[in-house]
Amino acid sequence: MIASTKSSPSHRHIQLQLAASITQLNLNPKAAAYATNLFGFDGTGKLRNPHTLLGAPTSISNAAEIEAAAVGFRAALLQNVVGEPDPAMMLATEIPSSKAIENYKWLGDLPQMEEWKNDRIMSMLEAYGWAIENKKWQATVRVKNDDIADDALGLLPVQLAGMGDEARLQAPQLVARVLLNGFDGAVYPELGDGLSFDGAFFFSAAHVTGSNLLTVAFSATNLATATQLLRLQKRFDGRNLGAKGTHLFVGVEDEALAEKVLKQETLASGESNTNKGKYTLVVSPEIQLGEWFVTDLSGPVRPMLFQNREGIVTTTVGGRSGDVVGFMYDETWFGAQARNNAGYFDFRRIVGSKPA
Repeated sequence: MIASTKSSPSHRHIQLQLAASITQLNLNPKAAAYATNLFGFDGTGKLRNPHTLLGAPTSISNAAEIEAAAVGFRAALLQNVVGEPDPAMMLATEIPSSKAIENYKWLGDLPQMEEWKNDRIMSMLEAYGWAIENKKWQATVRVKNDDIADDALGLLPVQLAGMGDEARLQAPQLVARVLLNGFDGAVYPELGDGLSFDGAFFFSAAHVTGSNLLTVAFSATNLATATQLLRLQKRFDGRNLGAKGTHLFVGVEDEALAEKVLKQETLASGESNTNKGKYTLVVSPEIQLGEWFVTDLSGPVRPMLFQNREGIVTTTVGGRSGDVVGFMYDETWFGAQARNNAGYFDFRRIVGSKPA
């Protein structure tokens, strides 16, 4: 199982949820009306005659209408979650989770084939253990019922649909921030201590398999140094791992320079640019302190793990339907939540640099 892609378990699950929501909309014209008018649902799938619903009332005054609004909100939010996966998710192997804390044991590298001369040579795999605890994430918007009824300009759909974008970005932002925390555990201390399973920081010169840490700014020369460090990474038995650089991750500030380093035909000296076409460039807005990374994403083993316990769940309460929220505040609350976490796996597949 590899990083989140269009065929990843989490992405397929969201697509199935969206399809189920569209089915509900087709069976409930009022829910379809709310999806179109109140939440900006554009008719993806087989939404029943969405264009004929424009101008329909958007008040939420009874239990049936709050239920219909809940269906419409879920469809609209999932519509914005389903899309092109964020490139940051390529860094992580997706693992389904079934409990609050997942404990992992990795038996290290498998033995390589060698000549059979006498008795079999059997290698004892050394077990490494670590745990990742799932975290709960949420976003909730409170909307006054008068504003729902009076939204003549249609601004509310844009704001509520944006919640889907925020939900889609939660996982890749988490992966990127946990990655950035791997230098010293100080950037996002609430996400962990930055330590890998061997007790060193994820990016460290103390790994017994070789250093994966630099402290220099991005440049063509330093890219070559980082790639060399990656290619020198060893298996736990001392033999070379065979890693290679396939992807370069940089922040927005280094984007222009990275584009030049990876795409120009010749160098200033007139020599051919050996970096041309060698790496896939990924620009992450989460990288803001000049950090940059070279990683090997050519195989099934990725540097990180994304632990998925509970996908996107939506909740809609309130309206003028008689519940506590509607009675006390005359509001409707739209909420989304998920439960997951990200953690470190194989530090030998990535080299990171954080300028001093």
